[in-house]
Amino acid sequence: MFKCFLFAVFGFALIAPLHAQDQSGFISIDCGSSSSYTDQTTGIEYVTDATFIDTGVSNSVSVSYRIDANPQLLWTLRSFPEATRNCYNVGLLRSNRYLIRATFLYGNYDGQGKIPQFDMHVGPNVFDSVIMANESTIITKEIIHMPTSNYIDICLVNTGRGTPFISGLEFRLLKNTTYVSQSGSLDRFARLDVASTTNETIRFKDDVYDRIWAPYHYFEWAELRNNGTIDATGSNDFHPPANVMRSAATPINEDKALELTINMDDPTSKFYVYLHFCELVVLNANQSRSFNISLNGNQLYGPVVPDYLFTTTIYTPTVLSQSSYKFSIQKTENSTLPPILNGIEFFTVKDLFQSETVPKDVDAILSIKSVYALKRDWGGDPCAPLAYVWDGVNCSYSGYDPPKITSLDLSSSGLIGEIAPSLSNLTNLQSLDLSNNNLTGPVPEFLSQLPLTVLNLQDNMLTGSVPIELIKKSEAGLLSLSVGGNSNLLCSSISCKKKKTSVVAPVVASVAALLFLLIVAFATFLGLKRKKQHALLVGKHNKTNESLELKKRRFTYSEILEITNNLETIIGEGGFGKVYLGFLEENEVAVKILSLSSRQGYTQFLAEVKLLMRVHHRNLTTLVGYCDEDDTKIALVYEYMANGNLSQHLSGVNTSSSILSWEGRLRIAMEAGQGLEYLHNGCKPPIVHRDVKTANILLNDKFQAKMADFGLSKSFPVEGGTNISHVSTVVAGTPGYLDPEYYVSSRLSEKSDVFSFGVVLLEIITCRPVITNTEENNHISQWVSYMLTSGDINTIVDPRLQGDFDTNSVWKAVELAMACVSQSSSRRPNMNQIVVELKECLAMELNRRQGRNGNDQSQDSYEMFTVNMTTGLAPLARDLSNNSLTGVVPDFLSELASLTVLTYDSFELKSRQFTYSEILKITNNFERVLGKGGFGTVYEGCVDDSQLVAVKMLSQSSAQGYKQFQTESITLDHYFSLIILNLTTNQGCKVQTKVNQHVLTFFSMDAVDRNIDLLNWEERLQIAIEAAQGLEYLHNGCKPPIIHRDVKSTNILLNEKLQAKLADFGLSRTFQSEGVTHVSTIVAGTPGYLDPEYYISNRLNEKSDVYSFGIVLLEIISSRPVIAENYDHEKTHITQWVNLMLAKGDINNMVDPNLEGQFDTNSVWKAVEIAMTCVSPTPNTRPNMNHVVMELNECLAIE
Repeated sequence: MFKCFLFAVFGFALIAPLHAQDQSGFISIDCGSSSSYTDQTTGIEYVTDATFIDTGVSNSVSVSYRIDANPQLLWTLRSFPEATRNCYNVGLLRSNRYLIRATFLYGNYDGQGKIPQFDMHVGPNVFDSVIMANESTIITKEIIHMPTSNYIDICLVNTGRGTPFISGLEFRLLKNTTYVSQSGSLDRFARLDVASTTNETIRFKDDVYDRIWAPYHYFEWAELRNNGTIDATGSNDFHPPANVMRSAATPINEDKALELTINMDDPTSKFYVYLHFCELVVLNANQSRSFNISLNGNQLYGPVVPDYLFTTTIYTPTVLSQSSYKFSIQKTENSTLPPILNGIEFFTVKDLFQSETVPKDVDAILSIKSVYALKRDWGGDPCAPLAYVWDGVNCSYSGYDPPKITSLDLSSSGLIGEIAPSLSNLTNLQSLDLSNNNLTGPVPEFLSQLPLTVLNLQDNMLTGSVPIELIKKSEAGLLSLSVGGNSNLLCSSISCKKKKTSVVAPVVASVAALLFLLIVAFATFLGLKRKKQHALLVGKHNKTNESLELKKRRFTYSEILEITNNLETIIGEGGFGKVYLGFLEENEVAVKILSLSSRQGYTQFLAEVKLLMRVHHRNLTTLVGYCDEDDTKIALVYEYMANGNLSQHLSGVNTSSSILSWEGRLRIAMEAGQGLEYLHNGCKPPIVHRDVKTANILLNDKFQAKMADFGLSKSFPVEGGTNISHVSTVVAGTPGYLDPEYYVSSRLSEKSDVFSFGVVLLEIITCRPVITNTEENNHISQWVSYMLTSGDINTIVDPRLQGDFDTNSVWKAVELAMACVSQSSSRRPNMNQIVVELKECLAMELNRRQGRNGNDQSQDSYEMFTVNMTTGLAPLARDLSNNSLTGVVPDFLSELASLTVLTYDSFELKSRQFTYSEILKITNNFERVLGKGGFGTVYEGCVDDSQLVAVKMLSQSSAQGYKQFQTESITLDHYFSLIILNLTTNQGCKVQTKVNQHVLTFFSMDAVDRNIDLLNWEERLQIAIEAAQGLEYLHNGCKPPIIHRDVKSTNILLNEKLQAKLADFGLSRTFQSEGVTHVSTIVAGTPGYLDPEYYISNRLNEKSDVYSFGIVLLEIISSRPVIAENYDHEKTHITQWVNLMLAKGDINNMVDPNLEGQFDTNSVWKAVEIAMTCVSPTPNTRPNMNHVVMELNECLAIE
């Protein structure tokens, strides 16, 4: 059953009416304005932005935009030509809900006529991109957000596409009881004044919260009016404006429903809706008005009985999540009057995951900035996002905790005055450099209370004495203390003065430096000669000034003994040797000692040290240091992971800990996946771990997961600038986790790690051993596969969880794990996809937990994941392959909203085979010719008097026709037998069957090349996107991948709705061997569209199709022939012509003149750039089709 609990808020007994003139909760900033003013229309009091930001330049839009039609807010703006990120810092009430609105009008303020694109950040999170169609476009970005601090940063970020700017910034305090979301903030999608009486936007003073309502009318709706007083004695907390509630829509046909349909571009979008009702008619005794609200045919709430001149608000307290929404408001059986609707608001959820820096650290650093009047580029959050960390600031990042400031470098910053007391509030500060300034006064005692390991106060004018605690720490080796160059500072046992220099010193230094370089050069030469000897790891033992996490120290063996208290406490043991607990500078560490009996230990030791020296990620264990003494005393020193390894927790060995919850397991899996994903994609060259298992996933004191043990890891060397797809190597790893394909072939790739990770994921879900001593199904993947046949997830999940999990989350995790352990590596996902899927699993579980803890009635908005499908549960994916199922694919599968994957390989679902006499009947004796080609002639036909089709007849004179005929039949039958085309023609034919084996679907508009002159720019882009999506499916959605080999405009067919579909698969080829990057084949295709690289080398790959698609895109843009011939019979290829036009920089001469300039210039420029990238002579510089689709969607959005 479908459920979505809606709440009703009524307007006559809740709060007193608000006064429209009250702006106490408003902050209204006119960006770039030099003075404050009151807007003549709204009465809103705007202030200058000078007190909210100290960067940027004030500008005015050109005179033609300073008109009464544009509010004064849009006449000025602030632009940011200097820094990459510029932020407004605005004080707000912490944990209070605000409507935040940013407004942008370019207005050709700079006289350049070049419209910029840039990003807007809310705090450390990207909120949205600002993209304008032209210089008169007014963009409004609005979010409902609850700040976690007593301030908020709104940042404009330069993305390399022009100078960011902003016109206005407004904050409106809302009631915390309104617009509540389960997670994230709310991004306004639409706010509609239904059946508007004014046909103008409504805002303050009519709306006490200054929400902007747009008028909305629909031709099938009648309109009701009442000028009476709305909510005279009270109002609900949403307080929709009276002018919105004084009008309402009602269906002209009283028996029909009020319907609103919304289609989302992003099917993963999460949605909230708010409906406002008010009865405007005085009902007689025999009249009644009541109605139900439904979504996509399922009742949400009802019956609703609106009160006369009082507001009722109905809203969804839980999130909706679908790609298409059809809201229907239908009168009840007992109602004599039709339904009404006065106002409606839609919001999408914007998840802002990045935590802000710890507030006390932010307050402290801002105070320091103010005290010293620093002019640094310090705006926004000091630590986040990582790409915009403040200059001179370093931070620590620990899992999901807010970042903390750990290092501050203000050397040579012209600081004047005493050492700022606010430094004492940076309680995580480990390194502080205030050298080479003009600081005066004493060295404060609070510095000794900070966890400093580095303190540099050199070259100032400090007085008094150095606190004794600082000196003690320095003498104990716990603090690197530098105070020289302070002539009036008393330092007890350490010198406060720089040592005197002589003329000899520079000479000695120079000689020493030269000698050092000679030694290094000689050592390098020796190292190159000793290829067969192990690498010598050179380090310098030093009481380092860096934090533990950044150290890579080389220890002596005696120091190792001291750290471990003579190897006193063993905390682990493995093939490498034993692991001991140690203490280094009051920090716990783990020390792994190489056993002399370990045959491959030293090789793995070298591999691990080399890898950990160059990779750094929060989900990889951190190497603190190492010992390499006499080739016999070998040790690695790691950060200590207090909660051991994952295997201990799953197996119950760690009896002191409680059972890991499902949420905790998902977080661990996600974090371990992130570590692996970094090795595969974040390292250059990529690294394969080769020994992924639960024992190698360590957990710190906060149960943050980190991958460990890199002794078997291998990197993929780069050849000719391209990463190779695998390496051949001696098989290594742990039985049960070892990729069977790697074991058989010795060919190692990232997908080998994916298999191992899938096994880990199955362990996390089931808590079963990887291998059991049973006669059958002894591997965990075999057991899970067997249990899946029952369709009952409870038999698979660890029984210790006692059902405390979201069923859909577990199903998704199981399906993901089973995809990872596919026997064929090409069918396994990559780690990036796995991390994304695990985050979705976690989101489902979090939604369940929040619903359970927050409200007994709070559940998922839908129960669509529990649709019956012969068995109990319908998960997000179903694999029905390798069976003997017969018949047609049932229609109900398309109604399973939760189904995202359906595997149907080896179904016995054959397309129809016709006799020749049936073909004659279908085509009415070949009555109407639709087209001709090298294959033969295409005729119009009709199957079963219900489906209009096109019949392609093989010509007897076609030499290769029969072979291509077979290829196309097999391709369409095998890969597209499940495609159901819903075509309705003016002859009344309805499609009832699937695509036929030898009969192609009829397209009434014919091919692209015959219609291109009739299409507008938006239609052309839509066709290009749909054709590209078809190609992208061939390349990435088919296993093995398919190359079309004959992409051209005549092979892109259009139906009566101008929907584009790729056709003619006679030349298509598949990659039968897994992991290959190309196939060698006789060149085939159409001149002009043919990839020159393929033509020269006979090496075919997906990028050959990309080249051909680029030519099609150039045709779509220009409507020129692919190969043109001039009066001198010289032939010019379309790419040559476009290059010539590009050199002139005039887009108008390049675009089809039939468009008559009706297009967005930026959209066309972007399309040309995509096309020219596709036709790059070098395949590896061409984009893939997935990237092409994304770029074309951006073009369409711009248009």
